Amino acid sequence: MPSYRERDIMKNIIMRSLSVVVSAACLFTFSPLAFGQDNNENYQQRLGDISTYLNHTLSEKEIDEQIKETSRRTGESPDSIASRVEKSVRDSVLDTARFSVRSGNTQLPRARHTGDIFVSNNSSFFVWKHGHTGIYVNRDDIVEAVGMFQNAHRVSRKNSVAAGGASILEVKTSQGNRDKAARRAIGYIGRGYNADITDTNRNDWGGLNCSQLVWAAYYYGAGIDLDTGNGEYVWPYDIKNSGYVREYQYVQ
Repeated sequence: MPSYRERDIMKNIIMRSLSVVVSAACLFTFSPLAFGQDNNENYQQRLGDISTYLNHTLSEKEIDEQIKETSRRTGESPDSIASRVEKSVRDSVLDTARFSVRSGNTQLPRARHTGDIFVSNNSSFFVWKHGHTGIYVNRDDIVEAVGMFQNAHRVSRKNSVAAGGASILEVKTSQGNRDKAARRAIGYIGRGYNADITDTNRNDWGGLNCSQLVWAAYYYGAGIDLDTGNGEYVWPYDIKNSGYVREYQYVQ
């Protein structure tokens, strides 16, 4: 039979063992909660950053709603979507950060060809500083998607919402393909604006933003993919940087 001292030693060993077990249980119980809290804080921070990059044209609540809807539809986690969108929006804004952005309208020149494209440093309508783009449907008229609560329209080059400096680009293809793209763009007149920044805009299924309209006109009209971005979102400067285009004029 163990002595009193031996029993005390065994009791201490058992108590220390239980303490280790309880500590381990607490670690596994509370670490996920702490991790979830950190994740939530990171998510909220990303919402704020995205809204700031967008110059608060979309609120954190609106961005959160877009992200959760995309998550339900695609199965991608909200954290993953928020991280991807933050990088995409940040990169699009940085593309134009080196240019001086001024308000007011930039009068675009006559195009050399139907189907030419302009990419400007800003838009006089839309306050999100990510550039603007549109397509010439003849040498003097353009089709552009101008912003939320507005429909895609056809307007004289003199009255586009382009602002800041603008690059005038020709697509390196046949005139027949340029004409096809222009006709496709005309078909988009009247479409509402696509303000969803969480899912791809590489389609023409509904509303269109400015770069989506130009990209879709060439992709669906002439089979030419003008997107040079690394993600699923086409931005104006993705089109400007495409290997399929060539700048032939720059206007202030």
